Formats: sequence, C-alpha cells, structure tokens
Amino acid sequence: MHTSFENYFSDGGFIGYIKPDGAKFIDNAHMIDYQYDSFYNGGIGNLELEPYMQSAGFQGFFYTSIMKILELINVKNNFSKMFFMKLITVLLTSILLVMFIQFVLKEFGFLTSLITFLFFLFSQWLVVFSHNLYWMFFLLLSPFIIVLSFYRKNEEGKKINLFCCLFVFISILLKSLAGYEYISTILISIIVPLLYFTKKNNWGVKRFVVHSIAIGASGLIGFLVAIIFHVVQLKFYLSSWQAAISHIIFTIAKRTYGEPSKLPEVYRESLEGSLLTVFKFYSKSKIFDLSQLIGFNFQIRFFMILILLLFLSRFVLRKIRENDLNFLGERKNQLYALVYTTWFSMLAPISWYVLAKGHSYVHTSINHVLWYLPFLLFGFTLISFCINYKVSYYFSRRINSHPIST
Repeated sequence: MHTSFENYFSDGGFIGYIKPDGAKFIDNAHMIDYQYDSFYNGGIGNLELEPYMQSAGFQGFFYTSIMKILELINVKNNFSKMFFMKLITVLLTSILLVMFIQFVLKEFGFLTSLITFLFFLFSQWLVVFSHNLYWMFFLLLSPFIIVLSFYRKNEEGKKINLFCCLFVFISILLKSLAGYEYISTILISIIVPLLYFTKKNNWGVKRFVVHSIAIGASGLIGFLVAIIFHVVQLKFYLSSWQAAISHIIFTIAKRTYGEPSKLPEVYRESLEGSLLTVFKFYSKSKIFDLSQLIGFNFQIRFFMILILLLFLSRFVLRKIRENDLNFLGERKNQLYALVYTTWFSMLAPISWYVLAKGHSYVHTSINHVLWYLPFLLFGFTLISFCINYKVSYYFSRRINSHPIST
C-alpha cells in the first residue's frame, strides 16, 4: 500500500514491505502484522520500503486504484478502505466459483450443484485465499473459468473463439504481472475444459489439439509479455539490462532446480530436497478440518479424497459400460467426460510441485491450495453426483416400499 501514499511508479512500481527503523522482524507473521498496523495508522509513506522485485507488482496498481476510487466517494478511513479491498477480492473470487457452480447445475442438475457448493463453502483453503490481497485468488481462477464459460456457451467448438483467446491472454498477463507463482498449473488448467467438452461431444483428437494450441498459445504469450514488461521495469529500477535479466534468472533458479552451490545458503535445502518428500507432504494436505465446528478432531486429507475418487471413478465407468440408465439418466456423456477430466486436471497442480519443487518445498503453508486448480473442483462435482444418486435412490426406494393407498 506504499504506492497509495506516493505514486503508481514509486520504488520502480514494485510492491514490497516497510521496515521499522533500526529493528528487525521476528518472523514472517510479525512482518505482515507490521504492514497492516502501519497502514491502519497511516504511517507507511514515511517509512522505508524494501521492494519485492520477483514480480511486476500488479497488486499495487490494482488496490491503489480501488483506494483512489474510495477516496473520491469520501471513504477516508484506512480500516474502511481495507474492508472494501478485501470485500472486492472476495466478491471477484465468489463470482468465479458461482460460474463453476452454474456449469455443474447445467451439466449435472440442481442437487449435484448444491452439494458441490457446500463442499466449496466448507473448504478452508478457498475461504483463506479468497480475501488475500497478495494472491488475488480470482486471478488464479479466471483463465480456467473463462475457457469453461466460453465453451459451455458454444459446445460445438467448430471455430476457435478469438474473444476467448483474447480474454485468456489478458487474464494470464495480469496474473503473471502479479506474480509467476503457479503459472504451470494455470496454463494446464485452461486446457482442462477443452478435454471435458471433447469427451462429452466426441470432438475428436484433431479438434482438441487445434483448440488446445490456440488457447494454450494465448496464455503463454500473456505470460511472456509479462516477463518482458517485468524485465523493462527492472532495467529502469536497477539501471542495467544485465542486472534485470540476472534477477529474472535468479528468481527462476531458486524456485525450480537451480544449482545449490551457486545460490545463497537459504535456498539450498529446498533445491536439494527430493520430489518424493514434496509429494508425501502435499498428499497429506488438510482439505477439510471440521474439528472446531463439530467439537472433536475430524480432518479429511487429500489422500483420503484421492482414494474415494478412485473408487467412485471405477463405479461410474462400470455404470457407463452397463448402460445403467437408473444411474446415468440422460447424463452418460457428461459423466464419462467428468471422470476423465477429473484425473487429467490433476496434472495441473502436480506440474507446479514438479517444476517448481524449490518453491513447493519452502511454501508448505500455502501451496496446498493448488489441489483446487482445478482438480478438486471437478473431484467435488464427481463426489456430489454420486451422493445425489444415493440420496435419490434412497428416497425412491422409500416411496416404492410405502405406496400411497387409495
């Protein structure tokens, strides 16, 4: 929020954190608390900013613009400004999740969409990330939802939708300007809807590949344009093209598979850690923790949901092979597509755990949310449909066993 006290391009336009005079932060939590306290007290403009140059800092531009608009409508209190900034962030994330629920409603019916909504409602990771001003979770979701929405309205997919490509380019450009975290996950996520509609509507491999290349290229170009913008920004701030490019290379190396001996000691452990260690850790991600809600320890971890989805996928595919219309209704193609899309979408989070192993090894307090992009969104939908079937089957048995006498 330092930008709001200076101008859009102060400190090179980068976001960062302010430092107390002559003092050091105890830990990351202390540093974050200090930023909020200083903002609420209106003192950020008089303190030194330590710029965060790993990204272009789109967050600063976005939220400063919101604050300027709030000031125009006479919202002066910093507590009120923070409330509205978080509210807008939550609303944008909620709108995108509602758009996914609308997709579930159209494809799988009301009860399935309602149960899926309840899964979202009790997902702590979605709640925590929905109002985070740095992560801007709506930017992580928007490329996937854009493709899903465009192809839901035009399932034939005979022509490549140029507007869809444009919106994907813009959304990934903005996400990359706000940080490159999870970019491999996001780029794979935009292909996931194409697989769903390919399986559902029997497009064929050629059409799927052509559309995937068009959509994927749009996203990749957005990512590359963000890097170019970032390099130019760094050049003006660091006064050297070499320094700017070196900083980008350093940022990539420390997050992926850089040579430990050539990087600071603080990054060595994460670079030398094994992929197996990373996967073991994230397989135990707490997806639901209802302990406080129900009064005793009750946690559902990722590997439990994974086992359940394996069982349900086998169950659904068997019903499809048997052409069980009591289970399938009129949604045979949708369910077939859902099963395959769910497992394909798992590649999106896994890609980041593999490609950005260093980042995943270090940021163990946040990277669990990757399972939602978009693997668990489809996984919850599959579970919800099966619950819907069981509920409907139970009540139909109850009605048939107790016929109304006349």
